[in-house]
Amino acid sequence: MRQAGFTLVEVLVAMTLIACVAIGVAELFAVTLAATQSARVQTSALVLAGQKMEQLRAVAWGGADLSPSPGSALSNNTNGYVDYLDLRGRLMGGGVAAPAGAVYIRRWAIASLAADPSNALVLQVLVTTRTRDAEARAGGVRQRIRMRDEALLTTVRTRTVPS
Repeated sequence: MRQAGFTLVEVLVAMTLIACVAIGVAELFAVTLAATQSARVQTSALVLAGQKMEQLRAVAWGGADLSPSPGSALSNNTNGYVDYLDLRGRLMGGGVAAPAGAVYIRRWAIASLAADPSNALVLQVLVTTRTRDAEARAGGVRQRIRMRDEALLTTVRTRTVPS
């Protein structure tokens, strides 16, 4: 008399197939989680850069906050051209050294536009994370390259000249 059911070999084959599918789903989940985290950091960096850009654009022409920055202001923490923010984007202060708990480094550069130096300024804002900044410094990067989860905004601000 033959009994209905599965043999041990059939059960092992089925379990192997299920394990392979489960591993694939787990890898997909890990990749999705990393992409979501990167997108969140990238979005936060862009919002923080936009906020600083609007602050710079709101300063009266000739104001002290629009004085030209050193050439390395985007790649180095330069007093007066850097501030630090926590994970939620709250300002933690400025200065050359990042305070404990700072997650984002926001740097900006101000330069006269070569074509019209007395009436136009180039404003740049870079927001990066402390980990990305440390990686760039550890690699001995001489010229800063924008990373995937950083934000770099550039605009030209002109002075209205009365006619």
